[in-house]
Amino acid sequence: MEREWGTPTGEMLAGILGLLDGLDDDRGLATDRERVDLASVAIEASDRLRLLAAVLVGEAEATGADVAATGLSVVSWLADTRRMTRPEVWTLVHQGRDLAEFPMVRAAGLAGRLSPTQARAICDVLVDLPDELGPAMLRQAESDMVGYAAGLDSRGLATAAEHLLEVLAPETAEDLEAKRLERELRLARRNRGLDFADDRHGSVLIKGKLPVLAAQSLIVQIDAIVARDHRRALDALDPLAEDVTPAMRRADALVELAAAAALHQDAPAHGGDRPRIVVTIPEERLTDLAASGGLVGPGCPSRRVSCDSSAAMPTSSRSPWVGAPRCWTSGGSIDWSPARSVRR
Repeated sequence: MEREWGTPTGEMLAGILGLLDGLDDDRGLATDRERVDLASVAIEASDRLRLLAAVLVGEAEATGADVAATGLSVVSWLADTRRMTRPEVWTLVHQGRDLAEFPMVRAAGLAGRLSPTQARAICDVLVDLPDELGPAMLRQAESDMVGYAAGLDSRGLATAAEHLLEVLAPETAEDLEAKRLERELRLARRNRGLDFADDRHGSVLIKGKLPVLAAQSLIVQIDAIVARDHRRALDALDPLAEDVTPAMRRADALVELAAAAALHQDAPAHGGDRPRIVVTIPEERLTDLAASGGLVGPGCPSRRVSCDSSAAMPTSSRSPWVGAPRCWTSGGSIDWSPARSVRR
């Protein structure tokens, strides 16, 4: 396919695609060192082109070229023509916006000194810096983070950001950090959420986000159940037992927590509580049954002996007592069916 462009960038990209079209499997006689070097060069080329793609996507969106040329937003256009998912396109869009805001990061990435993941980590750090630092300190922070990238991967860069304020503004670092944490807490509360989606294959997908402190209680409880069950599994040493992964153990622990809440009636009546049945019995009938079974004597409240349940006080001498689940008799417990209601 012949490609014609009117810009040096277009001519360069057309040349790269032309070279890739002519790529052949000519590495049969390559040495070990050549294979390793070729892989390294291909990764560098891929990283640089990925960042260039983000820059170009960001420019198309910022200038409105996407709508003018295609009638669609850049997200819809790329999702349709490049068979990309919308989250994949949005990743490019957001990175393009960040690279436009931080020119030193953009230049280092296009020159091959930063990988896309390093560039994203640096931009995330810079975006979170307080505005009180001012433009000069923000530019200094950008320069420092680009310099750190020579010896740190994306995770290391995120860790280094914790000490960035101490280097840039030691006299106000504590106050600025407190404001940042307060801002993050507000955002975390505002962005909290929990969603359930049927995957159409017998499972439910659970996706959510909680503030750190709010989630910590849930994490501790789940980890405790996982640790308990893991010890049981080690004690069993059953070669035929199911191979349960840590993720599966956490899922089982979450289900157990929900079952425990329902069993102890912590949830509202219509929110997962155990099934209930209402049994309506006149007081006289309840007293007669309890007395005939030898459960009560004179002056003993029959409803307290006969039923371990909640009871509604009668409004008149003819009103029945109203009680529910788990009724006890001299023979033991009766498991009432949640599908039926009984009136005697």
